[in-house]
Amino acid sequence: MRRLGSVFLFLALSTLSIKSRALSISSIKGSRVVVNLESTFVSVGDQYFLINPTTGKKTAILQIQQIKGDKALAQILKGQAAPGYTFQVKSSAVIDPQASALMTPTPAEPPTPMPATTGLRPQYGVLAGIFQNQMSAKITYSVGNGSSTSDVSMTGMGLSIGGFYDYLLKPDLFLQGLVAYEQFNVTGTSIATACENSSNCFANITYLSTYAILKWYVGSSFRSPFWIGGGGGFLFAMSKSASALNVSEVNTNQTLVLATGMDFPLESGAFIPVSLGYHYFPDSPTVTASSLYIRVGYSF
Repeated sequence: MRRLGSVFLFLALSTLSIKSRALSISSIKGSRVVVNLESTFVSVGDQYFLINPTTGKKTAILQIQQIKGDKALAQILKGQAAPGYTFQVKSSAVIDPQASALMTPTPAEPPTPMPATTGLRPQYGVLAGIFQNQMSAKITYSVGNGSSTSDVSMTGMGLSIGGFYDYLLKPDLFLQGLVAYEQFNVTGTSIATACENSSNCFANITYLSTYAILKWYVGSSFRSPFWIGGGGGFLFAMSKSASALNVSEVNTNQTLVLATGMDFPLESGAFIPVSLGYHYFPDSPTVTASSLYIRVGYSF
C-alpha cells in the first residue's frame, strides 16, 4: 500500500510539473517577468520555482501578479530569472522519500543560496495630472472711511508634472514619495470691488510639491490591481500673483490627500498608473481651498 501511495503521489506531482513546464518566459525587465501561459491555467498569487535546465537547480521564486489573455505578469520574490528557465509549482508539502527518489534525476545537493529580499521590488516613474481647484475667500476692502467684507467663491484648472518612487512596506502596501511642479489657479467675481478695486478676483500660485502617500492594494485578485490610500503634502510657493489674497503671506502650504487608483500592466513589464484624488488645504480664518485631480503616468 505504501508503494501504491507513492506511485499516485508521483503521478500527481508529475502532472503539476508538466503543467508548469508549459509556462515559458517571454521577457524580463528588472524584477518583473512576462510569462507565456500557453493555455496553462494559473491564478493571481500562484508561486513557482524557476529551474536552471543545465544544473537542475532552483534559481528563483516567482509570484503571479496580473493575468491578461495568454500572458501573465510575475514578480521575482527571490533569486534571478533568465530566458529558457523552466517552471515548477512551489509546494511546501512533505514528499514521500520513495516518490522523491523517483522524481530526482541526480543525487540531492544543498540548494544554491539565493539573495535575501524583502518581497516585491520598489517602483518608480513619472506622472502628469490635471487639477480642478476651488477656493472661498473672505476679502476685506475699503469703503469710504470704513471697511467691509465680501465672500468670493473661485474655481479654476491647473496642471501638474512630476516623478514618484514607491517603497515596498509589505506585498500589498507601498509608501509613495512624489515630487511635482503644480499650478493652483482660480478666478471668481465679487459683488463689490473687493479685489484691488475690481470685482474680478483671482489667485495663481505655482508650487513645488512633495507628498507621502500610503497605498494599500485591495484588488490583488483583479487583473489590474486597485489601491486606495491617503497621506499628506508640503507645498513650496515658486511663483504667485493674486488679487484675492495677500501674496506676501503665501510661502508654504500643507495639504491632506485621499486617493485611489489602478495600475495597468504592459507586456514589457512596465505599467500605466492612473489615480484620482482629493486635496484638502487646512482652513485659515479667511480662506478655504481644495482640489480634485486625475493623474496618469508611466512606471519603469
